[in-house]
Amino acid sequence: KFFPDQQLNKAQSPWPSKIEIPANWKELDVAMPSTDWLERSGSLNFLSMGTRPDITYTVQRLCEANQGPTEIHVQILKHLFRYISTTKSYGICLGGNYRITDLKLRVYADASFATDPMTRFSTAGHIVFVAEGPIHWKSAKQTLVTTSTTEAEFINLTPAGMSLLWISQFLADLKMPQPKPLVLFTDSQNARLAVLNKNNTARTRHIDIRYKWIINRTNDGYFQLHQVSTDEMTADGLTKALTPVKHAQFIRQLNLGKAQVAR
Repeated sequence: KFFPDQQLNKAQSPWPSKIEIPANWKELDVAMPSTDWLERSGSLNFLSMGTRPDITYTVQRLCEANQGPTEIHVQILKHLFRYISTTKSYGICLGGNYRITDLKLRVYADASFATDPMTRFSTAGHIVFVAEGPIHWKSAKQTLVTTSTTEAEFINLTPAGMSLLWISQFLADLKMPQPKPLVLFTDSQNARLAVLNKNNTARTRHIDIRYKWIINRTNDGYFQLHQVSTDEMTADGLTKALTPVKHAQFIRQLNLGKAQVAR
């Protein structure tokens, strides 16, 4: 509808290489009427929230410009439509041999430190898996300035844990209770230790009490925190733009592939 397929060249990742949104983009000229832009960004957001976590970071960045998209945003938008046209057969793949009472429920949580050049807010993301398929994900800027990568990662553990616990309770309501503790993956050993070390409060005492929720619930046995390498961190693609090679790895980790339609 927005761009005919025949006008779109192939793209291997949602974000175009060598393009960055300038820090002063709000001072630049508007390149598309807001009504036209909102129609496009709204459609992309619906797709992103439904079945395409691979475009979530790019869509989140584009939605920041809903009130005044610049030429750079329009370039990224067109590139994203090229990527969607290239991967329009992609869908979430579920399957495997699992017991109803053990669907390998888990969450991956990651953060990119101080990514916004104006506010210095970090970008955080998390993604919940059930039976090897992603069923809930989020990418968003944090709403406070952190002083280190460890802080950004630590603060992100609370919303990730809340999402994981919500999915667990939802499955329990469906008579499919999952084993406790629930598994939460982070690639920050320091953030993990900030949760597990009951005696080390100096690093986190200045952080708002609401973000200490993860410590309380972990101590109560709800969560088990594991560290994974950056290469194994599935939520990495929710916090930053990836190169085509890294994005291909992200697709594999998400278990996205060509959708098989039953006949």
